[in-house]
Amino acid sequence: MTPKSEPIPVAVAVVVDGGLVLVGTRRMDSHLAGLREFPGGKMRAGESPEAAALRELREETGFLGCVERALLVRDYDYGDRRLRFHFLLCRVVGGVLETTSGFAWEPIASLAPERFPPANAEVLAMLRTLPSSPPC
Repeated sequence: MTPKSEPIPVAVAVVVDGGLVLVGTRRMDSHLAGLREFPGGKMRAGESPEAAALRELREETGFLGCVERALLVRDYDYGDRRLRFHFLLCRVVGGVLETTSGFAWEPIASLAPERFPPANAEVLAMLRTLPSSPPC
């Protein structure tokens, strides 16, 4: 039996504004197609989770952000790939949401966990208990 490789590091920007969170839908030609997602993606060599989350947020949505704090680091094995998710609570500090991004603000209370990849379950539960706080 061959040992499993190290998980692929992924940074995820969980962007909140009051009772809203920024979510999109995974492309139909991607892994877990059609499920909901937060902005994020693979970390580059030498890149911190914070830098990667803010880069992905900018690239995917047009928003500039700041990281308020780390929410959770979680490994998840999807069978065909192992990922290490770095979920970071972020706020928008500038920029404009690109209309072609596929991302939109949705009420946290309306998020259905079954419409997200399984690795997001803990973060979705955490979102419902977050206190309101000012931007970073």
